[in-house]
Amino acid sequence: MINDLRNLLATTSFPYPMTNTIEVTGVNLTTAPKTELDYDIDMEVTVSDIAMINDLRNLLATTSFPYPMSNTIEVTGVNLTTVCYPNVCYPNGNGFQCRCEERFALSYDSCVLYTHCDDIIQGTCRCINAIPADGQFCQPQLPPKTELDYDIDIEVTVSDIAMINDLRNLLATTSFPYPMTNAIEVTGVNLTTVCYPNGNGFQCRCDERFALSYDSCVLYTHCDDIIQGTCRCINAIPADGQFCQPQLPPKTELDYDIDIEVTVSDIAMINDLRNLLATTSFPYPMSNTIEVTGVNLTTVCYPNGNGFQCRCDERFALSYDSCVLYTHCDDIIQGTCRCINAIPADGQFCQPQLPPKTELDYDIDIEVTVSDIAMINDLRNLLATTSFPYPMTNAIEVTGVNLTTGKSNRLGIFSSAFLSRYLTEIFIYAVTLEESYSSSCIYQ
Repeated sequence: MINDLRNLLATTSFPYPMTNTIEVTGVNLTTAPKTELDYDIDMEVTVSDIAMINDLRNLLATTSFPYPMSNTIEVTGVNLTTVCYPNVCYPNGNGFQCRCEERFALSYDSCVLYTHCDDIIQGTCRCINAIPADGQFCQPQLPPKTELDYDIDIEVTVSDIAMINDLRNLLATTSFPYPMTNAIEVTGVNLTTVCYPNGNGFQCRCDERFALSYDSCVLYTHCDDIIQGTCRCINAIPADGQFCQPQLPPKTELDYDIDIEVTVSDIAMINDLRNLLATTSFPYPMSNTIEVTGVNLTTVCYPNGNGFQCRCDERFALSYDSCVLYTHCDDIIQGTCRCINAIPADGQFCQPQLPPKTELDYDIDIEVTVSDIAMINDLRNLLATTSFPYPMTNAIEVTGVNLTTGKSNRLGIFSSAFLSRYLTEIFIYAVTLEESYSSSCIYQ
């Protein structure tokens, strides 16, 4: 517009009447608006003494910027970017090494072309073994790129349901990440939900590895089973836009048994604790991920004369070793007791009482054929000198053997070796019976 104004003034005749009493005798365009021009100037300086580089650094560090050169020119800043000096370690001794100053670096192409002498980090280096012929010296280091991840939900309407399979095939054959521009790439695309007409409404189904939340399953009427708080089919298009989400892996539950010792000043508080536990519902949630499945009061220890006496609560008992070591104060029944006269030093307090073992008794008849009737007496003597019960394994014992009937040459067991075989036959037969019984019965 400045030129337009110049042309207008050049073609206007002066004096120029404004009114009968006012005229403009002349107009001059005197001052053009200031235009600020910024220049980046690269300067190469040759010095005869490498020590002068430090002098230059100190000078720049103590100079205030912007620095006025004249009324119209000022230097806004000076950076020492690159220092190149003879490299006496270079193979032929005639080369140079160039190093970048702080906050400057060389491009990847320069690092490779001129042989980098330090590591290439994030596509840049700070040392090369030559003076760049293209004048591409060290440049300001850019801050590291910040990657931003976005999850974008896209709804696509198709006129033919068969196009869904085409879309699946397209996604299956597309390689990811897929570059959109130099700065944007698509890391993956998932087909999550397919909704299609169903009678007078719609039905939405999740694709593989996706599921709907429990709230959506209930709100929009699920059309398959709810498993672990999710379903994969509903009878409506979610109005809130909450379509299928990635299925989380099943939670891993870890069970811990924690022993807690509580010291009370009043023994009556034990009853209060029993009442509290009796009226508390379990499992008891502590947080979203932790719940207490149960609390048992196992052992109560209280002063008794000069020591302590520990008693087990209902359904708990002490081991036989603890009963003996700490002097039991009630009867030992089936290898356990419920009262000892000390606090166990090893921390082995009362444990849950195991249900009593179920004993099964079998009467087994065995017929034995012998070649010599005199061996019957040997059998009688052997049985008379054998101690019963006779253990066969940890779980099986023979409580007794009776010789009941002799019939001419039929009957008997002979010698210690033969008795051993005889008892072994009983054991095998008993095990067979027990396995047969176990397969058809449930022990509780």
